Order: sequence, then structure tokens, then C-alpha cells
Amino acid sequence: MKYFYILLDYILISTIKIPFLSMCEFPNANAPKRMKLCVYLQMYNGKILNNASVIDFKCNLTYVIYNNDNLIEAYTDNIEKVISSFFNIPLALFLERDNALILHASSIEIDGNVFAFSGNKGMGKSTLTFLLSQYYNFYADDTLVIKYEQKQMKLMRVTSYIRLCNDTYKNITQLDNFDDYLHNVMGKAYVSPADTNFKNSSVDIGRLKSIFFLERASGPDFELHLMEAPIIKYLNIVNNIVGIDQMKSELLFEEHTKELLETIVGQVRMYKLAVPYNFDYVKESFIKFIKNVLER
Repeated sequence: MKYFYILLDYILISTIKIPFLSMCEFPNANAPKRMKLCVYLQMYNGKILNNASVIDFKCNLTYVIYNNDNLIEAYTDNIEKVISSFFNIPLALFLERDNALILHASSIEIDGNVFAFSGNKGMGKSTLTFLLSQYYNFYADDTLVIKYEQKQMKLMRVTSYIRLCNDTYKNITQLDNFDDYLHNVMGKAYVSPADTNFKNSSVDIGRLKSIFFLERASGPDFELHLMEAPIIKYLNIVNNIVGIDQMKSELLFEEHTKELLETIVGQVRMYKLAVPYNFDYVKESFIKFIKNVLER
């Protein structure tokens, strides 16, 4: 059995159901590119392939991404492991051939401008985005695709699916109006299965205005610092690319990647945003603080 989905500007042909992607009929004239995902309920045989990248997650889950084909194979004992992991490192390694990088970031959209919050797991990306989505449009959670096409930077979101780690769930469930709030955010995140046109909100609805790189504050207050040195901006981008440790080192020196990174550094305002440990204590002051920055 094969299932057809819209994923970025691809038709994803999958051997498993993926509940949060928009289904479509194949073929689709609007999607000339194809991505094939074949899932096998068995362990990988360990064979080293010259024409493929092998990612072993050490939890009975192995991906094989073929370099000269649009094929990704997954070997596992549980399909749920594929659904929860595919949109991260495996997809990032696949997209690098298409002049695209995935930034580890959650984001909101204001009047066509996208503001991204990037940082390590548990730093507060999703929590901050959830808080701000009460006032602005939710854009994407955890991953943001930045593509270089026709000498321009193009934004995409991998999926409308929202993923929450334990700390994030704990933080947002403490909000006074959590039920109304979650319903509001999920409404903005949801992509109707009937919406199979490639003009939908998963592709290029805004331009990347600012990136806030999150770190832990030394004191009880938020701290914001504008990055100005190009090399500092470059290093922060590179360090937050999904799958950067698994990518070939020469990728960063390829012409299309260099041009994409130079475009991001030259066009996007970047900040260091230090977030205090006791976030619940300062969340109201944060909203006032960051809204003032976003609306400048």
C-alpha cells in the first residue's frame, strides 16, 4: 500500500500512514519532485553502502538515505519511531541536496515577517512561541526550512505538527487560560487534509526577519543583545542546523550552501536572547519585553 502526501514542494510517497500531513492524489502536476519513504519492520543488516548515508539511532531504528535517488529507507521495530523522527535529521540530510537547510527553531509570523527562536532542546523555543501565538500568528514548531532558490531565500515549514518535550508541556499547562490557548494555537497550526494545493501555508508565506538564539541567563531577567559581527552570526546559524553533525563537512564549502548562509547573515537580524531558569516567574514581563522588540 502506498500513501501520497504533500511535504514542502515534494510529493511524499510513503508505505506508512502519516496522520498530520495533507494527503493528495498522485500524480500532481504542481509537484514535479518526489520523495519516497519505505519503512521495513525489521532490523538493518549493517551493510555499508557507497551510494547512501546510513543513520543508526541506536534504538532499533536505522535510516538509509540514497545519494543518487529520491529514496529513504527506514528499518525499525515500531512505526511510531519513524513518524516521530523522520522530520528531523533524516529529512535534513535528504534536503541538503536540494539547496535547503533545516534550522532548529520555532517561529511566529507578523504581517508576512517570520521571527524564529532557535536553541538547544529544552531552552524554551516552543514555550516562547506558544506564549507569543496568543498575539501573533503561529508559524512552525521546532523546525524551519530555509531554501536557496533563484538567488533568493525561501521559507517553508516542514509540518504543522506541534511537538512538545516534557519541560515545555509542563510550562504551557500552567498557563491560566491553557485550554482556550491550546485550542487557538492548534487551530492556527492545523492544515486541512483537503487543502492539497501547493499554494497552501506550508510553503513560502513570509520572509525571515529575525532569529533569536536562546541561551540561559545568569540572572532572573531576560537579556537581549544584537549580533553584528558576521562571523558570530554565521557560527550561530551553523551550530543550529538540524543534522549538521551527520552532514559531510564539505557541505558548508559548497557554493550553494555558502550563498545561502551569506544571504541569511546579510539579510536577517540576529539576537542573543538569554532566558532565566525560572521562566514561569517572568513570563508576563517576557511578553511585554519581546513584543516591544518584535513591533519595532
